[in-house]
Amino acid sequence: MKNRKLFLLGWWMMMGVLLGGCSGSPSANDGEASGSTPAAMVAGEVEGTPRIAWADTVHDLGNVPQGAKAYYSFKFRNVGDAPLVIGNVSTSCGCTVSDYPHQPVAPGDSAAIEVRFDSKGRRGRFTKTITVITNADPPRHVLKITGNVVNL
Repeated sequence: MKNRKLFLLGWWMMMGVLLGGCSGSPSANDGEASGSTPAAMVAGEVEGTPRIAWADTVHDLGNVPQGAKAYYSFKFRNVGDAPLVIGNVSTSCGCTVSDYPHQPVAPGDSAAIEVRFDSKGRRGRFTKTITVITNADPPRHVLKITGNVVNL
């Protein structure tokens, strides 16, 4: 049964990556990323309920020099009573990339979603979204970074 759960989770994660990718165009989709919630579909197969408590869900990067990269870590803790699995993380633009824990986060443990914004070819105010799909309740979480690209 455990191998079946791992297979299903892996399959849904792969489908999320294939179907929920982000646009490489500079501002083609500055809104929330869309798509299904594949990891949420396997949430019922785990005893207990994982829950995320975010330290913050919006961060202002301030003034970012044009051509520079800005970084931020969205820290979270699993305050539920079952392992937390992040199935997919997508961004609203190709200028923003993320890295996230690929292993389950145990109840009581903390981790982070690492975000990098590349200001090359951009100017002015920006808002980018990072959509996190998990097996938690609720399954979908939207994080935002904002800032201002300036010429120095």
